Amino acid sequence: MMSGLALFLISVALYAGIPLLVAARRTRFQFVLLYGHIASVLTLGGLLGAVYVLPLSGDVALLAGQVAYGAFMFSTMVTVIVGRDLQVVRNIIVLTVSVDTLVYLMFRVSQTALTSSGIPDPLGVPSSIFDQSLRIVVSGGILIVAELLLLLGLLEVAKRRLPSAAMAPVYLLAYIGIVTLDGVLFPALVLLPPDGLGAFITASVEAKFLLAVAFSVPLAVFVAAYRPTLLRFEATELHLHTLISASRDDLLESLDRQRTELEENRRNLRRNEERARHLATLARRIASMDSQGNLDGLLDRLGSALAEIPGVHNHRVGLTVEVETGVTAALGSDDPAAPPRHRLWLGDERTMVIDEGPFGPTLLLPLTLGAGARAALEIRVGEDLESAGSEDLLDLVPQLSTLLRPIVGGARKTWTDRAPLLEVIQSSALHIVGQPVIDLSTGRVVLVEALSRFADGTSPSDRFAEAARVGLLVELEQLALRLALSAVARVPAGASLAVNLSCGTFLTPSTQEMLAAVQRPIVVEITENEQVDDYAALLAVSARLPHVRLAVDDTGAGYSSLSHVLRLEPAFVKLDRTLVAGLELDRARRVVVGGLAALALELGSEVIAEGVERQAEADALGELGITLVQGWLVGRPERLAPID
Repeated sequence: MMSGLALFLISVALYAGIPLLVAARRTRFQFVLLYGHIASVLTLGGLLGAVYVLPLSGDVALLAGQVAYGAFMFSTMVTVIVGRDLQVVRNIIVLTVSVDTLVYLMFRVSQTALTSSGIPDPLGVPSSIFDQSLRIVVSGGILIVAELLLLLGLLEVAKRRLPSAAMAPVYLLAYIGIVTLDGVLFPALVLLPPDGLGAFITASVEAKFLLAVAFSVPLAVFVAAYRPTLLRFEATELHLHTLISASRDDLLESLDRQRTELEENRRNLRRNEERARHLATLARRIASMDSQGNLDGLLDRLGSALAEIPGVHNHRVGLTVEVETGVTAALGSDDPAAPPRHRLWLGDERTMVIDEGPFGPTLLLPLTLGAGARAALEIRVGEDLESAGSEDLLDLVPQLSTLLRPIVGGARKTWTDRAPLLEVIQSSALHIVGQPVIDLSTGRVVLVEALSRFADGTSPSDRFAEAARVGLLVELEQLALRLALSAVARVPAGASLAVNLSCGTFLTPSTQEMLAAVQRPIVVEITENEQVDDYAALLAVSARLPHVRLAVDDTGAGYSSLSHVLRLEPAFVKLDRTLVAGLELDRARRVVVGGLAALALELGSEVIAEGVERQAEADALGELGITLVQGWLVGRPERLAPID
């Protein structure tokens, strides 16, 4: 005969195994299966209830309905994490209410049947058995929904305050805590025993704790095996406070919009795969042409023109096909800010690039410059590449000789302009100062922002703008980052180091390696030195660096900064100095700042006011609920010397 403990463990494995298997692969029926499992668990819990008792150890035993309760909390937690959408939470609540209503009505029908004289009762079941069951179904249903929302609320708070690396134990502890808490709440609020409530609660807590520990084993498997799913959940805020206020139509519209975007991405992927195959075929046709044809003459003239540029070397010409669109006509180092491109090399003597650019097909004529720098000369084709042949491309040869001359001249000027900045970078002719961000409500240092100061006195904003123009922004920002990180130990304990990076620099793999090597918490302030084109990539990199949080700088100074706030939902929103200056005297400014503070609160972001120089400004900010300030009022920049 099988023991109670063995039956209990088998029940846990069956209850937990189904959602784990369904969560493994996203299909169109994934949520149908998950919702169906939750409904089945609820129904079994209502029907089995106290039909049998599983003795575990000593005086500890679990009812069949209690095991189903643990399975419900486990399954709903997995479903919400996989769905990471407020509509999923609402669907589970509606499902719970619907099943409990059905069970209640069936119990009522059964009770009526047992009390009717004309209906036989061959087993002699007393109708009084349903008196308590009806109350338990109603009260227990309300309690289970409240506990589910409390569990999700704890996870949302942890997501906002903890790095991703620290979230793994939170899932287990939150689950164990809520299920164990039910050991107190269920007897006290639902069962209401006539006497011995204290002893009843003690036994219930022991049983629920063992139940929680048992289900925490498959939950630990889920946390370990489904890490990408958890990262996506941690990067998505559910806004549980809008669960009731948000209309169902709004939620469904948001869900439909996400599905439409997903389908569009899939279509684009298929289209890009077809284009890649066509480009490869076209490239082979061009490469197989007679070496004495017009293409050969074009490349010979190109090589001669490039050789006239000072610093050009190894100007081999060959043939590549660019499959993915990247940054073209840009000048950068061997570690450019542009996203990586997939290249198909067809020959090692001649180089010409065919790229599907933002304005249609283009020819890219690469330059290899000294000091590891490179450029790409962009010449628009102006035809549909998918219907063009080799002859169509060769018709461009007469135009190329005219177009190439000013382009090469521009490349020479850009290279000349790079020289002063290259000297700054190679000699590390800058140092880092730190300016604190203070919480006026506690006096605590929250952040220390690393700011660059150049040896020749050049304005940092002018220097970084010039670096962006000549293609050295990544190198200059990485130099400043390296110096700032070398002084991170000088940041007060409990405070984070804030660094300024453009989107391209943050997405560069070597930058990510530098940030990953630091154990202290880092805040990356996304600057306006270049346009942000890929918010999803920014969020993905941030998720891979659990100790790094994002901030949006100069909020309110332009439309782009507001777009960053809405798309990134950063940890910090920094108000531009133009909004802070004279705040106490300008009602319009106070309205704007109050609105931005409300938006930040809704997104789960903290607001930092920059450039606070007078107490009156700080007081006005405090009235709007903004206590994090930066400026000469609370601390001037001081040099952060590197620590060897």
